[in-house]
Amino acid sequence: MIEQKSLITRISEYFVTHYRIAVLIFILILSIGSYAYTTLLPREGFPSISFPIASVNIAYFVDDAEKFNDEILTPIEDRLEDLPYVDGFSSSTDGNIGNLFIRFEQDITSEDGADKLDAEILDLQLPSNAQAIVTPINVDSVDNVSDILIALTSDPNNEDELLSTAEMLKQTLIDEEQISGVTLYSNQVERTDPQTGTKFISKENFYSIGYPADDGIRTEQAVLLGIETVDLSTTETSELVTSVIDKLKDDGVLDGYNIVYSGDLAATVKDQISVLESNFLSGMVAVVVVLVLLVSLRASIVGLLFIPTVLTGTFVVMEFLGATLNVISLFALVLALGLFVDDAIVVIEAIDRNKKEGIKGIKSVTQAIEDIGIADVMGTLTTVLVFAPMLFISGVLGEFIIELPRTIIISLLLSLLFALTLTPLATYYLIPTRKKKEKKNIISKIESILSIPSDAMYRLGEKVGNLTKKTLNSKLLSIIVLVLTVGLLGIGMQYGQKLFSERFNPFPEVDDAEQLSFTILFPEGTTVDEAGTRYDNLIEELPEDVTAEIERIDLFSANNRGVSGNIELTPMRDREITAVELATKANEASEGRELLDVTFRVIGAGPPPSDYPFLMQVYAEDTETLQQITDDITILLGDLDIDGEKVTDVVVSGLERLRKQDGRRFAEIQAKLTDPENTTLILNLQEEVKNEFDKGKLDQYGLDEDALGFDLGQQSDNLESFQSLGLIGIIAIAAMYILLVARFDSFSQPFLIIAVAVILALPGVFIGLWTTGNYMSFLAAIGMIGLIGIVVNNTIMLVDFANRFIGEGHTPKEAMSESIKRRFRPLVTTTITTFAGLLPLALNDPFWEPISFTIIFGLLTSTLLVIFAFPLVFVANEWLRGRKKMLFYGLGLLVLLVIIFV
Repeated sequence: MIEQKSLITRISEYFVTHYRIAVLIFILILSIGSYAYTTLLPREGFPSISFPIASVNIAYFVDDAEKFNDEILTPIEDRLEDLPYVDGFSSSTDGNIGNLFIRFEQDITSEDGADKLDAEILDLQLPSNAQAIVTPINVDSVDNVSDILIALTSDPNNEDELLSTAEMLKQTLIDEEQISGVTLYSNQVERTDPQTGTKFISKENFYSIGYPADDGIRTEQAVLLGIETVDLSTTETSELVTSVIDKLKDDGVLDGYNIVYSGDLAATVKDQISVLESNFLSGMVAVVVVLVLLVSLRASIVGLLFIPTVLTGTFVVMEFLGATLNVISLFALVLALGLFVDDAIVVIEAIDRNKKEGIKGIKSVTQAIEDIGIADVMGTLTTVLVFAPMLFISGVLGEFIIELPRTIIISLLLSLLFALTLTPLATYYLIPTRKKKEKKNIISKIESILSIPSDAMYRLGEKVGNLTKKTLNSKLLSIIVLVLTVGLLGIGMQYGQKLFSERFNPFPEVDDAEQLSFTILFPEGTTVDEAGTRYDNLIEELPEDVTAEIERIDLFSANNRGVSGNIELTPMRDREITAVELATKANEASEGRELLDVTFRVIGAGPPPSDYPFLMQVYAEDTETLQQITDDITILLGDLDIDGEKVTDVVVSGLERLRKQDGRRFAEIQAKLTDPENTTLILNLQEEVKNEFDKGKLDQYGLDEDALGFDLGQQSDNLESFQSLGLIGIIAIAAMYILLVARFDSFSQPFLIIAVAVILALPGVFIGLWTTGNYMSFLAAIGMIGLIGIVVNNTIMLVDFANRFIGEGHTPKEAMSESIKRRFRPLVTTTITTFAGLLPLALNDPFWEPISFTIIFGLLTSTLLVIFAFPLVFVANEWLRGRKKMLFYGLGLLVLLVIIFV
């Protein structure tokens, strides 16, 4: 009787027997993918986020906030409420100058929304002496408008010549087809008197560039040019602008002038990509070394063929989908390395085992694929199902992270395809069948030496399998394993509780970075010259250990009201002091100066942190009521003590300056906390305020129930994205469960595969995050979801092999011990490769620490407990499955799980 082969086996067999076609296909993939990577795929930093907004600045000099509101703001707001493309708006005025910020729906760009809004405001026919300017805001840009910002300086510094050269440079740049606009920012601004119509020159700014000098930081006056481009990536924009300026330099036009690319993100993008590429190469080397030591030298050659093929295939699909090569997609490939190599390792190990046992010819391949093919497909599909719901994470962070699941899913599906086609082909021809007697040559001697760790791992698997059998047959050993497992779970849960109560923040501040931002506010009445002098004094007197790490200081806004800018630091690898420590020293040195406020902070990849993370809004139509209730809330916040944490400062805005949100007048309360990074504390403060100012209390002020709002701004969006992960996790697990029920024809086994694997990983996650100083954050939660796919893949293989042995007549105890023997080496190998791939990134880049350490520590504990604790649960489940009374079976299983894990 001819044995019927599965479809998967027949596919693998075809590629092995038709190797010429297979080789041509893979060469084609490698060639096209390499070209896509080196030439076609645009380079970007972090993915752009669609956040369409615009501002409207209105000058109407009536010196009366109520009149300004009635005659300007209210008519505009009434019109905004009727516009279908407007999602929301806020406004404010001091009686002479008014500002509106408008949020558009996601299907419209900032530019299109601003154009439509401009037409609507013109149609309103506001008072003739009111001047309204509508400006689109691009949150991905350097200064909310420009794609790149450059500074022009000269030495000696002649302001008129500097401005004249800047005008020439502006015209040269704007003549380029792919440059859509150039804005010139100088210290002198042309203004028009609204009463007389007379034009005049006003000195309103003091733009400059700061450089390291022997005696500290030297500043030079500068003119800035903000450049907007059309359909160019970050690196393409930089290359275009650089080429134009280099040509002017070659022509001698810019002799005596210096060009500083102060708002050029290309260098940062290239550095970020370079770091990730380096980490990927390190991970790939680690994978190859692990394959050499734990499988065989020839297996590592198969791995070297497999990994580039998956990568280049992924690049081909990314190019087809119009994706970019950015920081998130590259990290996804680093993370996916440990995932997709698992597909190859499972196939390589199965064929290698068959050849070591003397199985010859194509049968060594077909039998291996028959053994592991279905389980490999199911494992990959369950991992894909884990990441698929992440494509629908809500909020800004969801849009920020979407490249991660998309890239991982592409690479996983391709890795499965290539693992069942390329890997059997390469393994069949590169790994020989072991013979009883074979001549020893130099190559075989080297292979014999290198196979020592592999053979040792093979024997260790045998011993662990025998230990599993011994444990399952011994009540004492079983109890010891259960007690140790429950103890580890209990410790892990304690750390989990501490994380959520003391270190919960969807997007905490990073520990280190290569940029600082700073803002300076000047007291009212400060002149431009006084502001410039105070800024220069502040920078010149920064501590020496701070200035020693500064490469350049760029100003994006500098006038008599305040300053905002960035500080470029020396690379993280070249300094011992962190950016957080530098910001702290700079802030301490700035205290006590004749300035209203000075803040230095670290620029991370995520949203910027706030010094006043607690925000709430109080809505009322009259100033007196707003004053009264905000005073009472301020007193309440100052008296609160939550687990030793307190409010250190409260700021109220919207009393002197009229502010409105979606047409409702409000005042905003901001609070600084002793632990500003703890989001749990912020949420507890919200509850305290809600409980104190309930419906009855609000009635005393004559306010409705909805008079209090708790919009935390970016923090609210972060919380929304974090909370959506919970639903995503449930959807992913449900989808996995349905798929596994179809595969195993059982309700209980898929439940054990998922629930036990996930629960066994949690102690490592919580202990690892706590001991490494990380927060329970959005990225850590992403890591936990990814971890589910990895650990469930391990238990799928164990259960699949155990069921196969049970079908051959073995008892559940014997079947599980044999399954451990067969799966021990690939299980340990994939754990080590994932660990090796992520560890360099976890140690070198603070931004990726949470997700990397989550997977590393979770995988370590899960692997350990899956090997030693999971067999006990599996055998107990099989015993219960053998009972005829389903009611007792279900109740017994539930009680067993409660005893073990809760």
